[in-house]
Amino acid sequence: MNENINVSYKFIYNTLTKDGFLSPKTRKKTKRKFANQRLLQEKKINSIMSDEQIKSIITHEVALEDSYSRGEKPKYFGEVIEQNGSIHLWFGKTKICLHLAIDKATSTIVGAWFDKQETLNGYYHVLYQILTDCGIPYKFLTDNRTVFNYVSLNLDKRTSDKGVLTQYGYACKQLGVDLETTSVSQTKGLIERTN
Repeated sequence: MNENINVSYKFIYNTLTKDGFLSPKTRKKTKRKFANQRLLQEKKINSIMSDEQIKSIITHEVALEDSYSRGEKPKYFGEVIEQNGSIHLWFGKTKICLHLAIDKATSTIVGAWFDKQETLNGYYHVLYQILTDCGIPYKFLTDNRTVFNYVSLNLDKRTSDKGVLTQYGYACKQLGVDLETTSVSQTKGLIERTN
């Protein structure tokens, strides 16, 4: 039984490699074999190269293929604006929060405001700067702070409808701006790196 599986595996592997493509779910071992065969066929490997050098080339190629793909960058200015607050020792010995907004398409800072803490007031000042200098954006991408997104921890106080908006969310709704919140910092990597 085990030999039949091995034979069918080799048949499928040979069929796929002849056509020059592999499934995205292919295992690393199979990808290495495929890369090794491809390099030998293309005659890129000289007889001077050792087995260790060949393995390092193949491992590097497979590692590049398996790396995470980056999210698609927006095409237009104002399509997605990332917002976040960063509390540091910006001036002297007192910690201050920098409320920052960056356009994701052009990596341009469109608004910034210093405040004692990360507050609604700070984000309102940044929103005012964005509206007066750049116009109304299409979408804001922010973290899951209660300024942007509110879900009651008390089950008795939760409502069944999802129409509960924060003041900032209501302002965005009135302007026609989508407000997307996330707790994953990699989703809004541009603002995280800048801060």
